[in-house]
Order: sequence, then C-alpha cells, then structure tokens
Amino acid sequence: MYGKIAFTILNIIAIVVMFFTNRAVKKVKDVYMRWLSKTMLFATVSIIANIFIAFSVHPVMAEIAYCFYFSSIDWTIMFLGGFVSIYTGHDRIRDTIGIPMRVILILDTLSIFLNIVFGHMFEITEQYSKTGVVFYLTSPHPLFNVHLTLDYLMIILMFVFLIMKIVKSYSYYLNRYISIFFVVTFIVLLNVIYMLFSLPLDISVLFYPIGVVLIYYFAEKRVPRAIRSSVMRNAVQVMSEGLILFDIEGHCLYTNHFVSDYFGFDMESFDLSKEPLNSILGGQTITEAKPFSTEYVREKDGHEEHFVITLNKFFDKKKRILGAYVVIDDTTSAHRVMVELERAREDADKASKAKSDFLANMSHEIRTPLNSLLGMNEMVFRESDDPKVKEYSENIRMAGDSLLSLINDILDFSKIEAGRMEIIPDSYSFHKVLRDCYNMMAPTATEKGLFLNIECDENLPAKLQGDEVRIRQILSNLLSNAVKYTREGGITISVSFDDYEPGSINIKVDVKDTGVGISEENQQVLFDAFRRVDESKNRNIEGTGLGLAITKQLVGLMKGELSVRSKQGAGSTFTVIIPQLVLDAAPSGKFNTSAVKAGKKYKEKFVAPDAKILVVDDVPMNIKVVQALLSKNQMQVKTAGGGKEAINICKTEKFDLILMDHMMPAPDGVEAFREIKKDSANMETPVVVLTANAINGADKEYLKIGFTDYLSKPVRGTELEDMLIKHLPSGKVEMHDGAQTG
Repeated sequence: MYGKIAFTILNIIAIVVMFFTNRAVKKVKDVYMRWLSKTMLFATVSIIANIFIAFSVHPVMAEIAYCFYFSSIDWTIMFLGGFVSIYTGHDRIRDTIGIPMRVILILDTLSIFLNIVFGHMFEITEQYSKTGVVFYLTSPHPLFNVHLTLDYLMIILMFVFLIMKIVKSYSYYLNRYISIFFVVTFIVLLNVIYMLFSLPLDISVLFYPIGVVLIYYFAEKRVPRAIRSSVMRNAVQVMSEGLILFDIEGHCLYTNHFVSDYFGFDMESFDLSKEPLNSILGGQTITEAKPFSTEYVREKDGHEEHFVITLNKFFDKKKRILGAYVVIDDTTSAHRVMVELERAREDADKASKAKSDFLANMSHEIRTPLNSLLGMNEMVFRESDDPKVKEYSENIRMAGDSLLSLINDILDFSKIEAGRMEIIPDSYSFHKVLRDCYNMMAPTATEKGLFLNIECDENLPAKLQGDEVRIRQILSNLLSNAVKYTREGGITISVSFDDYEPGSINIKVDVKDTGVGISEENQQVLFDAFRRVDESKNRNIEGTGLGLAITKQLVGLMKGELSVRSKQGAGSTFTVIIPQLVLDAAPSGKFNTSAVKAGKKYKEKFVAPDAKILVVDDVPMNIKVVQALLSKNQMQVKTAGGGKEAINICKTEKFDLILMDHMMPAPDGVEAFREIKKDSANMETPVVVLTANAINGADKEYLKIGFTDYLSKPVRGTELEDMLIKHLPSGKVEMHDGAQTG
C-alpha cells in the first residue's frame, strides 16, 4: 500500500512540474513549442491514467485506465515526434506524414478502447504480492504488438532526425539535439525495462515531465544563453569601438581587439598608467572618476588621430558600484569629414559673398543708368503739355517700372535664399494696401479688356499689425500673375477673415481668374524658382519666374499658407492665408478703389528757398536728375563730383542736408561721410545716402554706419520730396496743399 502511495505522490509531483513547465513553454513564440505543449498535455493524461491503474479495485476499472494510458502514450510520442521533426528542420516530412499518422493513431485509439468489448489486444490478470495487495497486469495479444510497433517506428524516426542533425551541427547548437536525443533514449530504455521485467507499474511515464523540462532548459535556456554569450563576445571583439571593463579596484576584466590594435595592450598587460586612460583620468581611480565623455587626440605616423572616450559605471540592484566600462570611438574619419565640411562651408560662404557682391554691383550698375532714364523721363512728363509726349513718357515709365520690378525680384530672391529676409511688423490698413494693388493693376487690366472686382468683408478690422511692404508685395505678385495669364474675362479678389485667437485674425485672400489655368503636373513645380509653366505657350509674357517663388517664401516667413486650385483651360484660384495682429477692431466698412487719375498736372509739395543742400555723385547725369527733380522746390542746391570734393566743400560751407552717393572712386560715400562727421562744419548735418545699392539689408547697414536715412535709386520725385520734408529744418519748408505728381 505504501508503494502505491509513494508512486502516486511521484506522479502528482510530475503533473505539477508539467503544469509549470507548460506555462513557461507557452510564453515562447516558436511554433515548435506548441507541439511540446501538446506532448505535455497527453503525458499528463498518461500519468493520471497510471495513478488509476495503481488504485483500480476492479478489472474493468483497470482495463479502462489502461486504455487511456496506452492511447495517451501514442499521442504523446506522436506530438514529441512532431516537435523533433520541426526542431531538426524536417518540416516537409512531418507535413507529408502528418495527416496519415493522425488517422492511424485515431484508428489505433479506437482499437484500444474496443478491447473493453472484444479483448483482442490485452487482458487483465490478478497477481498477489507478499503483502496481499492486488495488482492488475496485462497479458498482451499479438495485435497489441502492432500498437507497440507503431510507437517504436515513431521513436526510431525521431532518432533518425536527431542523428542527422547531430552529425551536421557544431559548437553550442550540438547540445540542443544531444539533449533531446538523451531524453528520447531514456524513455525508450525505461519502457524496455518495464517490458522485460514485467513490472507491476510503469514508472517510465514519470520521465515525461523530467524530459520536457530538460528539453525546455537546453533548447530555450542554457544553449541560447551560451550562444548569446559567445555571439556577444565575438561581436564585442570585432566591434568598431574599443571596450575596456574594470572592477571597482581598477583591475581590467576585459578588452577587445580594438584596444590591442590601437593602443597595444590587452587584459593581462593593462593598468591605469596606460594611455589613453592615464592622461584622461589624471591619477584618479575608477571609483573616484565621474562618468565623462571627452575627446582624445594623439600624433601617430605624422598624422593626428581623434577619439571620443566615454566612461560609465554599472551598479547592482541596490545601486552599489560593481565596476566601470570605457568605450573608445575612433572619430578620425568623422573629424576629417568635419574639417572638409568646414572648408566647404567657408567656400560656400565665399561663394555666397561673391554672389551678393555681384548682385550689389549688378544692382548698382543697372540702377545708375535707370535712375537717369526714369528721372529725366519724369521731368519730360512734368514739363510737357503735349498729350502725345505724355503718352510716350508714360510708356517709358511703365517699361522702367517693369525693369525695376525684375531687378527687385532677383534681389528679394537673394535675400530669401541667404536667410536674411526679415518680416518687419508695423501698423497698417489692409484696405489701403488692397487699394494700392488695385490701382496699380487696374490700368493694365482695363487695357486688356478684363474686369477687376474686389469683394472685401466689411467687418475686416481697420488697423492691423504686420509687414505692410511684404503684404503689398504678395498681393501685387498674385494680382499681376492673374492679369498676365488672363486673356478674357477677368479677376475677382475676395477678402475674408476669421478669429483664431484673441487679438489675432487669419486674413484669407482668394485671387480668382478666368485665365489659361494650370495642369496638375505643372502645379507641382509652380512655386519653384526660375520656373515658368507652359513656357512655349507663354513665351510672350514678361517675368523672371521668381514672383510666385518669392510669394511662397514670404507667406511662409509670416507663418501663413499659400495654395492653388486650378484646371487647365478653366482658370485658377490662388488662396493666401496670413495671421495678423489686430490693433483696431473697428470695421473697415465698404471697400472703394479711389483710383488716382493719371495725367494730372504736377505740383510740387513744398518750397524751401532758404534751404541749402549738397548733392554728391560721381555720375553727372545723376546730379542733373536730382537738380531737375528739385527745380520747382526753389532750394539752393550745390553739387560735388566725388567724395574728396565733398569733404573739401563741407569744411567751409554749412548745409541743411547732404545727399550722398555710395559707390564712388576713393574716397567712396562711406569714407567721405566719416571724414565729414569727423571734422567739418557739417558734423551735425543729416546725411541721406542716395545709392543704387539695394542689396539685402543695405538700408540697415547704412543706418548702422551712421547715415541719417536711406533712399535707393532710381529715385522718384515724390520720394525725394518726402525725404527732404522729413529731414530739412521745419522752419525753412513751406508746404503746398494738394500737391502731387502725375
């Protein structure tokens, strides 16, 4: 009786072990572990059946328990065989015989349970021990040998798979298959012992949980751990960085090949006096040194080698220091690349400066004759009463404005490309900006027979804060573009807004035209610089292809959005949304164009007979232009043909205002300005630089030098008058009401 109890306890322990092993196995994602789980399931059934055999009190009960025992053993071996076939890489064989094997096992299981009725496989007999305990044993018939043969054929197939894999495997991977081979062999040996000695109870089934635990341990724990350790050691050895491990006493635990190749020491020959750690630690111990990352440079074979050396410490779960590790990264190549990049950056800066200088010179060279052309043309327009002459003069002005617009586009693009374009917010009226843009383009639209409609929300705030100049440039570019590419119909500008946070609005402007439209393909490149869509069709349309590119960049600088909806042949709608601050929320009311009529007689804005000004320029035609533009203002105008002459004049004569050109033979305008401000009668006289240099940031540079104000060429008569009114002594200026230019 005590033997049965001990046997039962062993079986229960086996079931418990099987349960926890199965839970561990299920956490493994590999497909072969599902087969191992099924192996454990049927092994558990066989163990439970084995307990029932031991405690059977009737032959029928024993016979039923034996049926469960024999059939579960069959399925255990079958799933174990499936696991072995997958694990050894014989999936195709398993897939081929898998279904036939299941069918055979189902028939075999049915045959075993039919033994209860027919008794064709085994019989139950009674045997008495010396203690009087009854055991029920089997007397197998020849048909039972078929059942056993099926089991051993599956076992033999497992042996074949394992032997083939053992022969082909190597190193740590060999242990996986040897361990499984050992488990299967032990099961077979125990079964053989049971059969040879006709033991009353089959203890071989107890080895299933032990076998599964061993398989799981070797396959998923010990062997992978050994493989990981080996792979990590090899990986660390061949890594492109150096690695040194220390204990807390500074003893070296490990170095890789990098350290020995670059610094000539290994784990045995290392101590803290070795370079590079000797220089970096400066006599500190590993425990004293704080984690760091620093650069180390050394000279070798006439070349500098650069390294980044990092020290860190590692701790146990209680935050106690266990040691430290040093990583040495060879940054020589990266340093060379950085040097090359720095040289490339310097070269790019030089190229950018050369381009800026070129643009400045180009601007100066083009604006200088353009200043003379437009200035003299303005005088022709002022002085002539002949309508035909005025018409010719107006055509010259429009052509000059067009050329000036092209130059400005190129210079603006240069500013944006160099990242020096700035948004300068100020108070302005959106109605005024919109009106200016309308008045500028209305004559061209009318000349082409196009309508130009403005639809503006009457509740638009009266005063906004933003860059008025750039807002006007954006609207002008979009409107000009619409007029250019529209042959019939017209353009409608719709202005609306919405509040997106207190004190701020999003202004939305839609510029819709009935023009040629843009294909989807061309919309992808529409905002590219120097790119014009359908070049062959639109070759007669003027422009650099920069307008929309600049507009897109300006909108982006204002944190706005620019988009287009278009269909070829059916017109386009450009939509710009720009956030602006609200200074005065009062509604602007109904929009009106208030176009200024062209051709009205010129009338000077002021006269100043007592005012004395000096005009300095090395180009005689520029001096004539300024003199002509100011001829009606009754001022005393003195001229100087260069910087040296201006310096000499200013030593003895006092002026109310000096207009100074910049680009002149030595001394140039800046040098002359400094000499005049240093020691002359005009140290306090305002000096306005009147120059053809309109490159990015020129105005700020001149103001930084000390000039009072800045005016770019070609200069308009009205702009020049406004500048004089601003800086001449107010007591010498007599204003005329209603004065304006034609």
